[in-house]
Formats: sequence, C-alpha cells, structure tokens
Amino acid sequence: MTPTAQGDLFPEVPSVGACRLCGAHRYNPACPYCPMRQAHHAAAGRTDLVSGESERAAALAAAVARRQRLAELQRPVRLALVGCGKSKRASAATLGELYSGSLFTAAYRHAQRTADEVFILSAFYGAASPALTPVLPGGLDYDLKLTSTRDEQEAWGHRVGAALERAFRGLTVDVTIYASRLYADAVKPFLPQSWSCSTPLDGLGLFERLSWFSSHDDR
Repeated sequence: MTPTAQGDLFPEVPSVGACRLCGAHRYNPACPYCPMRQAHHAAAGRTDLVSGESERAAALAAAVARRQRLAELQRPVRLALVGCGKSKRASAATLGELYSGSLFTAAYRHAQRTADEVFILSAFYGAASPALTPVLPGGLDYDLKLTSTRDEQEAWGHRVGAALERAFRGLTVDVTIYASRLYADAVKPFLPQSWSCSTPLDGLGLFERLSWFSSHDDR
C-alpha cells in the first residue's frame, strides 16, 4: 500500500484479523493500536469493522494526537510494562481496575505516576492498555498463566515485542518492566535493540518489591 500523509503517522497494520496489541477483532477505542488498524480498514473499505464516519474521524484524531503528544516530549518515551495479577475483582470496567492484588496496585500506581504510557502484561492479552474493557475466558474469574515452556514464552514474547514496536515505531523508548522474571525475560529479547530496558524488581521477593515501591513513591 502506498503511504499517504496520514499513513506515514501510523505503523503498518494487518488488513484482517485481530488487533495484535489488544486482541480485539473489532475496533477497541481503549487500545492505542486499534485506531491505526481502524484507519487501515477504513481506507480498505472494511466498513464492517467500524460504525460510521464520526467514529473513524475520532479514531484518527486520537491516534494523531497520541503520536504528536509522544513526539513532542523531545526525549525518549517512558514506557512502563506492569505484570498482571492473580487476584481480581468480581467486576471491572477496565483492565486497570480488574487486578486487585497489593503488588499490582503498587506497581500500577507507580507506573501511572512515572511513565508516559502504561501497558499491562497478561498471558491472555499480551500487552494491553489499562483502559481496555476486559473480555476474558470464562468471565473475570480466570487464571491463565504463561507456562514455563520455552516455545510458549518465546511466542508470547515475540507477540508482545512486535506489537509494542508497531505502537511506538519511529520513537525512542525507555522501557521499565514491573513484572515477574518469567514475563520480563520473555519480553526483553523481542524489544527493539535501540530501546533501553530496565527491570528494577529483578531478584526481589514480594515484600521487597512492595518496599521498593513504597520507598520510591515517597520521593
């Protein structure tokens, strides 16, 4: 497809199938990648995936505004990747509200305070916007984990890394991962080589991690 003035602002996106960032088959306004995907579908005449000109215009405007906001930082984008948790609320409007554990709560609060953008790492979603409406297998009471098999870890890490690269293509990014070593080790090899990546919780136990967040949020 020949790039257009608008298309140059967005990463290349698939013409069919689920969003590679949030997994939605239809446009999800909470996902930063879906507006780019929706714009591609609209240009290709895929009207079954959108619901009118006003929604398409809003999606394009949101994607352009996000890109402009990040570009105007004039420094590397601070991206926080927060690992999901086992404890969940019985109901939640967004993914950021779903997880109720003390470690997730501390990590998410710290990430919101210190990062430009925050994504939640999930075995089910991959990397997802905290504003995503959770649609989960078996309802909200599920327990899907990233297994210890190397093939699954690599497949998951590749999916997450590729999706993040598309979402931030052309930008310099400093990534901080607040997640278990299993998730961090699965993601790091698939992040763009030009990005920096830190894992400040590496080697810390549960209470040490909670103490780390407490001490850093007091600054």
